[in-house]
Amino acid sequence: MNDISRNDEIFWERLEEMPDLEAEMELVARRLIVLRENAELIAQKTGRNSTHGDELGIHISQNGLQLSLLNERLTEIRRRMNRASWQNAIRAVYGAEGYEKCRAWVMMEEQG
Repeated sequence: MNDISRNDEIFWERLEEMPDLEAEMELVARRLIVLRENAELIAQKTGRNSTHGDELGIHISQNGLQLSLLNERLTEIRRRMNRASWQNAIRAVYGAEGYEKCRAWVMMEEQG
C-alpha cells in the first residue's frame, strides 16, 4: 500500500472517532486541499502533451471521487448536527413531552 492510500485510510478512520463539529472542519479542510490540487492538475494538463495528460486526467478523476466522498460525509454530518440542534431547541421550548410529540409527528410524516 502506498503512502497516499495509507494516509487516506488513516484520515477516514480518524473521522469515525471525531465529534461531528471537528469532523466537519477536517472534511472542509480536506475538500479545499483536493480542490486546490485539482485546479493545479487541470492547469498542468492544459500545458502538457497527451501522455502526461492521461496520467493527470486519471489523478483528476480520482480527486473527483474523493470530493464526492467528502461531500457525502459532510452532508451526513451536517444533517446529524442540524437534527441535534432542532432536538435541543424543541426540548428547551416545549420540554421532553413536547419533543416526544414532535418526534412522533416527524416519524409519521416520513412514513407518508
